[in-house]
Amino acid sequence: MNPVRMDVESLLGDLDKAKVVYDKRSRDGEIRQAYENKREEVIRKLVEMIRTTDVLQVVADHHHVTVEDLRGPVRSASLVRARRAVAWLLHEQGFSSVEIGKRLNRDHTTILAGFAAPRDEDELEALRALLKSRG
Repeated sequence: MNPVRMDVESLLGDLDKAKVVYDKRSRDGEIRQAYENKREEVIRKLVEMIRTTDVLQVVADHHHVTVEDLRGPVRSASLVRARRAVAWLLHEQGFSSVEIGKRLNRDHTTILAGFAAPRDEDELEALRALLKSRG
């Protein structure tokens, strides 16, 4: 099963559990606040997953590789370049090096080293346009 789909299903399950507790004790302000907090957390995580998935897919398509290749162990120059593009695009969206590393199955220091390498602004601009066109 797709890892993103599993994460989404897990988050929605968490939200359903919180809703059950809320429905049973809806008069309790503390429970209501806990439910609202969980709901906001789930929505935030879903948005992050969607943004990450979009970036990974656009970069994979642009570089003629798969998302699995981007997350995989191979360190060919073309995949390193593609991963750097993913890292820059996610960084521009507010993701930390640790968060980016988790999404690419890399240590955050690898991501930081990639930030120290020269950027291909033309490629990044083209990828930004592709992301924007996806909505």
